[in-house]
Amino acid sequence: MWKWIKKLITKEKREEAKHIKSIIRYNERELRRKKYIPEQKETKKGKKGFASRSPGGVFVSNSVKNPNYPSASPTGRSRKVFCNRFVSSFTWFSGKSKSPSYRNAFDALKAHLKYISNDKREDLELIYNNDIEKWKELTELELNRRWDARFACKFFLTLPNDLTAEEALTLIKKLIDEEIQANFYTIAIHRNKSLIEQKDNLHAHIVFSSRTKNGKRIKFNRQDLSRIHKRWNQILYEYGYIIKTATWRNRERVKLYRNKELDETAITYIKTQRRLWALYTQAIDAEATERERTKKKEEEKRTIPTPSLRDTLKRILQTREIQPKPKPETQEPLIIAKQNSKIYKPNRNRSP
Repeated sequence: MWKWIKKLITKEKREEAKHIKSIIRYNERELRRKKYIPEQKETKKGKKGFASRSPGGVFVSNSVKNPNYPSASPTGRSRKVFCNRFVSSFTWFSGKSKSPSYRNAFDALKAHLKYISNDKREDLELIYNNDIEKWKELTELELNRRWDARFACKFFLTLPNDLTAEEALTLIKKLIDEEIQANFYTIAIHRNKSLIEQKDNLHAHIVFSSRTKNGKRIKFNRQDLSRIHKRWNQILYEYGYIIKTATWRNRERVKLYRNKELDETAITYIKTQRRLWALYTQAIDAEATERERTKKKEEEKRTIPTPSLRDTLKRILQTREIQPKPKPETQEPLIIAKQNSKIYKPNRNRSP
């Protein structure tokens, strides 16, 4: 019994220590991102100091000189922080994975397209390229070749709230045309209010076909997905955003609904985690500014040249005019009258 209790206590302590270590690593990564900590060189084994958990080099600042990440924003505005970055997993529509509630595979795709492009939705801002007849033609063409073929893929991603629908559309089209290269796709942009803080939540639903413009089938492995994530981060950075991810994200999935009702405990948990995240960021920024001040002071000390001895002597001679020393005045010798003075003269002939 006691052994079992001891195991539980040690397990909790280990988990707490892991959590603290992860926070410290994140803080150091943030400071390294701003170039306040020098990067650690690779060891003989090839391991680096701190590996970034977030996909695609999320923590990149304008101080980093990288040709892929320009230092100045092309829009001409100051860089903003984007904390709500999320890209969902890619889900395929195929003839094999079909719900029994639909008559055929195309009905599942049609229902999803109607859901994201419904005119009655209050949060719908923009719909692009929603041609159901074209989707029907593409699905029939794929399913005629093979009964369990993949004919479409869906995913959604979040966007900065200060963007307009047209700006968001251009960014998403850039991502799809460069990385996915699908021959046909539909984009629906929504802006709804969040359940917790009632803030704007700009996001987009994307559905694209299973073939490229050259007619090749689209397949994704881990490297391709990480490349898409990297490119999306780069597009956002080029548009003037710095992406930051909270340390508590991707740790556990919080369910907001319980028995079809909002769970208050889950909402309070998320609020406290957000407050902690805000405190973490304040501490990191304060430490970064302090390090920047000390670094500037050290640079100023280095830039001031130390004058040589010859320069100092020249400067002293220029400031002060050296005058010749005055000659001592000739004084007349004093004559002292010796009255009744006895002069002692030693007797040299006297024997000891």
